[in-house]
Amino acid sequence: MSSRTLLFLSCLALMTSACGHSTEPMNSSRNATAPALEAVRSAIQSENRYPLALGTRWTYDVQDSLRFRANGAAEFGGWTSNRMRVMAEASRTTILEGQTYTVIDRLTYFLDLPFPEIPYRTRQYLRMDSSALYSYPDAGGIGAVEGRDMPAPGFHESVLLVYPARVGAHWKSSVRSDSDYDFEVEAIEPVRTLVGTFPAARVRGFLHSGQPGTEPERIWYGKPGVVRSREKRVDEAGLSNGQRGIRETITNAILTSFVPGSPQAFFVPTAQ
Repeated sequence: MSSRTLLFLSCLALMTSACGHSTEPMNSSRNATAPALEAVRSAIQSENRYPLALGTRWTYDVQDSLRFRANGAAEFGGWTSNRMRVMAEASRTTILEGQTYTVIDRLTYFLDLPFPEIPYRTRQYLRMDSSALYSYPDAGGIGAVEGRDMPAPGFHESVLLVYPARVGAHWKSSVRSDSDYDFEVEAIEPVRTLVGTFPAARVRGFLHSGQPGTEPERIWYGKPGVVRSREKRVDEAGLSNGQRGIRETITNAILTSFVPGSPQAFFVPTAQ
């Protein structure tokens, strides 16, 4: 699973109902005047935000399913699976190229490998304004040098999600000047997690290249942040015995725990 995916890594105050936002304000406004109704809509619209408050914590269960086809073989072998647990926290803020980002520290535990208690550490850098959610890549490893985060040369921030998230919304973004990727909000649909069921914006993105069979990554953004992700990748690979071939990997992640940070507005997708 790539750091982009758990892109990733990273939308995580629990909702007052299974599907999220309470409908009571809208019900009470059915007989309201037009200005009053518009004020209710504006209040709901102001909540269209990703939860980046410091102290916010997310946990994901992740499964990689893999199969291998040796060069010259007609069929793939059987599937094998690797389980992971990803724990992320909005730990601090930092400034990169004049913009203030929330730093998401991530610990990935490989549950099926030796020493599953030893995590792999990664970071995600997110910021947000009224029009979009942005990510600065940890490409090449952004290291803290004398209290400063130093980005890798040649990389810049990309747009993960545009606001408001409406079905059909489409945009281009990139992490380097020589690469453009297409994103689209395919649907607003419910996603069931251990934390609850959330209306979520399903974003389809061409995030990488690969062999035929590779599919665009899909990320579901709900009120707690990223509530689910799926990626299918086919690429050239080798086994420990030196055998070369094609590896197919399907990675699925689902939100299993969410603890909000300090009070703030949260993202609620808007259907078309």
